[in-house]
Amino acid sequence: MKQKKIVLPKSGKKNRASISYQFPVLLEEDIDGGYVVSCPFFEGCYTQGESVEEALKNIKEVILLCMEELEEKREIFSFPNIGLHLVEVKKQYA
Repeated sequence: MKQKKIVLPKSGKKNRASISYQFPVLLEEDIDGGYVVSCPFFEGCYTQGESVEEALKNIKEVILLCMEELEEKREIFSFPNIGLHLVEVKKQYA
């Protein structure tokens, strides 16, 4: 499948309308407590929080930082073909 590509608009304009994007995130309970959350669309895009709500709030901020970095570099942002699939695995027990 072909990846959808967009160029993020340059930031810093006053009174510019906002654009909403939706990204999938992976939320996992941390063994030391709290939650770790990541966004597979951006390399190195992850954070944590003491609660689910805090972790999700934090990942939104990190995603915005990743988007701003791409804006500054004027790089083309590609939406990778990422899907969640369930696979069945059968294990034989003697």
